[in-house]
Amino acid sequence: MEHSFRGSLGDLIKAVDKRFTAVNEPKRQACGAPDYVVLRNAQPVPLSVGYIEAKDVWVSLDKVEETEQFRRYVCSLDNLILTNYIEFRRYVRGKLSGSLILGRCNRDRSLEIYSGREEELQSLLRGFLDFPVESVASARELATCMAKLTHAIRETVLSALDSPYREKLEAWREAFARTLIPDL
Repeated sequence: MEHSFRGSLGDLIKAVDKRFTAVNEPKRQACGAPDYVVLRNAQPVPLSVGYIEAKDVWVSLDKVEETEQFRRYVCSLDNLILTNYIEFRRYVRGKLSGSLILGRCNRDRSLEIYSGREEELQSLLRGFLDFPVESVASARELATCMAKLTHAIRETVLSALDSPYREKLEAWREAFARTLIPDL
């Protein structure tokens, strides 16, 4: 069900501003694989302005915020939207910056949509799309960016080592050590 609304979410981003494209299932980031990366269609190279993590309509965003996956995303991604398609939460540099509820799910799984929230949604999305894309201008800024990425990679590795895939990861490490890097 989560995937059935993804095309519409991409269309919504495009409707707010045609200069942006939401790419579904983008390449993995250091912190994982958010559902969308939103790109400003700049020339010669599109610029990433933010990420969207989309859950199923019936999923509580409060519960999602408690997950290890979400903690990695919010710590690593400066401009993030978490949504279940009827609730939108925007995070800027790890802090909740805005939220909007467009409706609610009833016990029978029917949706009740609140009217008159279009401008609020457009404002939240406009803030997300207008997020300034920062460039690295000094060695200090580069070190800060690299430290953030290193922390995200560390958290991902630690999480993987606590998963059912630990034995497979250890086997890969041993193969790398034998073949490529004996001191690994």
